[in-house]
Amino acid sequence: MKSGHLRDRKAAASEVVSALQGSLTQQTEEHYRAAVGRVIRVMRERSAVPLSLNEMAGLGFMSPFHFNRVFRLVTGIPPGLFQSALRFEAAKRLLLTTPLHMAEICDELGFLSPATFARQFKARVGLAPERLRRLAKMIPESSLGIEDPLAAFEALQPPQGLTGEVTAPEGFEGLTAVALFKRATPEGWPSACAVRRSAGTFVLPQLPEGTYHLLAAGLDRREDITACLVDSDRILRSSSRGLRIVIRGRRIEGLPEGGVRLRPADPLDPPILFAFPALLLEPLLGDQSALAPFERAG
Repeated sequence: MKSGHLRDRKAAASEVVSALQGSLTQQTEEHYRAAVGRVIRVMRERSAVPLSLNEMAGLGFMSPFHFNRVFRLVTGIPPGLFQSALRFEAAKRLLLTTPLHMAEICDELGFLSPATFARQFKARVGLAPERLRRLAKMIPESSLGIEDPLAAFEALQPPQGLTGEVTAPEGFEGLTAVALFKRATPEGWPSACAVRRSAGTFVLPQLPEGTYHLLAAGLDRREDITACLVDSDRILRSSSRGLRIVIRGRRIEGLPEGGVRLRPADPLDPPILFAFPALLLEPLLGDQSALAPFERAG
């Protein structure tokens, strides 16, 4: 009888400990998110004057070493990479919403020279600054007006390739893009990409075996495309960084059960620099090389 009571007391104590640990874990997570959020807000306010790691750590009330680890845990990428992404997001905004010349944008955001800025911008965004500005003038007000360019890409979709599912929140109607990158951050031009008129089954061109990072994005049909290029928080996404997957033959390993789920942006997500709405319009400027991520059928 006593042994039974003892087991019950141990079980009850174990439940209390588990509940306390869960509470502490939740409190710790909320504390970390609040600290990282404070730093990101200051990053956004100081695009032209980057914060040092020591300054970030001070704002987060942590040591630099601990803050670096916490920031990566919360956002998925290092603080320096996040900060530079915000800087290029600010550059996109100035390119698309002001008549400023390249040199003026460099001065505004603290880049060393127009040549350095142009080179880094293309590497991070996937398009040269002036090319993005030219494409923006051709972009329709909503994704409803992008039907003709989209049809050209659909004609390139391979009948067989790397397949998976992308799901969207209830009520979503619009374009979805699934892209594979070599790095965890969705930057530059993708290794492969599939664009659909809705959520559902995607087919990616065959790629060499290896590790890639997958990002899915959704653009509501009612959204202003240029506004989404300026502010990527208006784009649905699958995660804060690319989902690590492995290609083996014609299979993608590492996809979540039930498919890749789109969700609204989180305040702590890094910006999506990859300009996928503009990608659809690239061939209209006569550059057929833009179709390369779509054409690698197996």
